[in-house]
Amino acid sequence: MAIIVLKEWGFTVKGFMKLVVLLCGLVVLLAACGGKTETPLSVSDKVSTTDLSAEKGGAAELGMTEKELVDKLGKPERALNEGRTFLLMYESYQYTTLDSKVLGYSIGPEAATARGVKLGDSKEQVLKQYGDAYYTLGESIGYIDKTKQLSLDFKLKDDKVVAINLASLELYE
Repeated sequence: MAIIVLKEWGFTVKGFMKLVVLLCGLVVLLAACGGKTETPLSVSDKVSTTDLSAEKGGAAELGMTEKELVDKLGKPERALNEGRTFLLMYESYQYTTLDSKVLGYSIGPEAATARGVKLGDSKEQVLKQYGDAYYTLGESIGYIDKTKQLSLDFKLKDDKVVAINLASLELYE
């Protein structure tokens, strides 16, 4: 049924997955803009640390400048701006910058985490790879690396991963 609706609206499954990733990136972007909602930073003291040092955002690195990102990957397919925050969208990753510094990324349908979790995987697969030391925020579960000051967030729908975001906790300050 969902595929029929997608086709009637002119979406391919891959196009729909890109839209989901885009919308999740916008959620990260808006979360960085303020408000008093709970964030990975606000719940970081409630969970044990998880080593996320192997997580990499494709060819980009957290902390690099927006200019370094564009120099390395080329012009993004799309860019969105919300004040001091930008979302730069590429094929496999969407990068979030704050004050021209890359502080987070979302994983697209063609990529996976360092431990092999990808969009469409089950919550059970996430737990198998990352363990039980997770926080819950809304429909997401996530992990905090207190040493590296990182959060890895898995948005779930019907116990399936629909978005994966890694961010520096600095993004939530």
